[in-house]
Amino acid sequence: MKFRWLRLTISAVVITVAGAWSLVQFGSHEVARLTQRTSELEKEKQELHEHIQRLGASRRVAQVSIIDQLPVEKGQTLTRVRWQEVRSDGALPSAQTAEIIGKQLYVEGLVVKFEPEAVAKGDAEKGQSIVLFRRVFGDQQNPQFGYLLSQSDDPTQGKSAEGAHDAIWKRFWQLLDDPALARKYGIRVAQCEAPSVPIQRGQIWEISLDALGGLNFKKIGEFKPSTNEQPGS
Repeated sequence: MKFRWLRLTISAVVITVAGAWSLVQFGSHEVARLTQRTSELEKEKQELHEHIQRLGASRRVAQVSIIDQLPVEKGQTLTRVRWQEVRSDGALPSAQTAEIIGKQLYVEGLVVKFEPEAVAKGDAEKGQSIVLFRRVFGDQQNPQFGYLLSQSDDPTQGKSAEGAHDAIWKRFWQLLDDPALARKYGIRVAQCEAPSVPIQRGQIWEISLDALGGLNFKKIGEFKPSTNEQPGS
């Protein structure tokens, strides 16, 4: 009887220890699984945050300074502006000086907008909208008589400022008319845009391009103009 009791006691201890060990092992596996899942969720959260940031991003692409405004015949206003495109590194290259007719400035550009998935992922080629500027003009003149920012009325015949996306620009007018071709390039929208703002002498305007959208104007300051600048310089 005594030995039987001892065997039962030993068996109970073994079972208890085995049960405790199983519980600990199960708990360890569960903790490891939950830790891994937490890490995965944190990674997904970070990726989602980065996607949202990319979709809502905007970059500066040009700057316009209003040098002078003079009354001319028939109640019109001659406005002289200094135009500077912004390079990808943020630098302002040499400026162009242009004359337009009117008190409201229009900036016309060819804009290509890519699919949101590519923008969200930060694709190297399709991670943000692109623009090729065409001309500036005023509200008191026919756009075709505006100041050409490229060497020809059709900037797609040349090359973009930094030689990027030339294959797309050369096919720009086809992309407008051929949805299948646009899909091949991952393009959501290809169109001409010409945003405008009322302007006054001494103002500085920034033009930005949304990563997923189009062109925007924003006044960023004022300066004291000099009248020495000549058109085309």
